[in-house]
Amino acid sequence: MSVQEFAEPQIVRDVGDYEIVVTEQRSHWLGFKVYKVLGKDENGTRAYNREGYTSSPDFVDDRAAAQVMLSGSIKWDGCSDITIDDEPLHFCGRSDMQEFADLLLAIYGVASDLIPSYEGG
Repeated sequence: MSVQEFAEPQIVRDVGDYEIVVTEQRSHWLGFKVYKVLGKDENGTRAYNREGYTSSPDFVDDRAAAQVMLSGSIKWDGCSDITIDDEPLHFCGRSDMQEFADLLLAIYGVASDLIPSYEGG
């Protein structure tokens, strides 16, 4: 079974203000992390909340130092495990909630794109 781990994980999909990053890829399984993008500067550099922040926003532009909003894995058959940090999810209305729902569905799209044997619908 081939395992591909990424020294510098890359964004594989943007969904509104979220980015999905694949952290590990096997022939039948993906590991991923999701980050919330708070904004971008004039050069397009993304800003995130710093891991362990106590007051938002606490901007950091280095993803390695940023808060992971959720992480998990998804398999070839569509089964997934998702861990949400012990932080409250904040939505400013219905459109923010829809964007989050779109994010969860996009994780399945990433799996279908990257797992050759994907059958999870």
